[in-house]
Amino acid sequence: METFLIKDLIHQGFDILIGSSAWMGWNLMLAIIPLYLSVYLFRDQAIGTRWLRQRIHGYIPQAIRTSLWSFSVLVFIAFLPNAPYILTDVIHLNRFILEYNSLWVTGFIIAPLFVVFIGTGFLAYVLSLINVGYYLHKQGRGRWIPGVEITLHLLCAIGVFVGRFPRLNSWYFVTQPGRVLYTMLHTLLSPAGILGIIVGFVIITGLYIPTKEIVLALAAYRKKRSTYAIYE
Repeated sequence: METFLIKDLIHQGFDILIGSSAWMGWNLMLAIIPLYLSVYLFRDQAIGTRWLRQRIHGYIPQAIRTSLWSFSVLVFIAFLPNAPYILTDVIHLNRFILEYNSLWVTGFIIAPLFVVFIGTGFLAYVLSLINVGYYLHKQGRGRWIPGVEITLHLLCAIGVFVGRFPRLNSWYFVTQPGRVLYTMLHTLLSPAGILGIIVGFVIITGLYIPTKEIVLALAAYRKKRSTYAIYE
């Protein structure tokens, strides 16, 4: 009986992974894009981007580099809502539970899969904003961090709402700017849109604050342990 249950769980686990890998993988990729951009734009000491930055700086004049950096920041902001957007994918959880109708499958496969998926996406958002804060601190504008974070939370709440309901995508800023402008205005002027944005803002902010503190605490602990390791 136990052997059959394990085999059945493994079989259904593969079935769930195969069936969800396309949309989960796509949404995770979109969530990681702003994280990568934040590392490149705001973490100048990052090993993964240092070589590329040095090559670019060696061939492009300062004025053009500044313009490219500013444009890249706008791209970063445009893609940033894709990270907290993953929180809304929890709506698919009920469909999976009803489809497989098994407490074992839900507890051992579906629930952990969604926790990892949603947690990874939101962690990408938190790390992206931590990188923004790092940059502001290095520029001597640390006092701006709370205001910038709140502004980005609000922009992301708007982005998540128009992405989930009117179904706008980040690249529509380039391909369909008129549609983006119209949808934004319609959303901001409608009671349902305002309520949805407020709810999204509260959820994003409420999850961001403790997650950020946990990440920073773990980073500080790791740094402390590395320091001790030198003397061991």
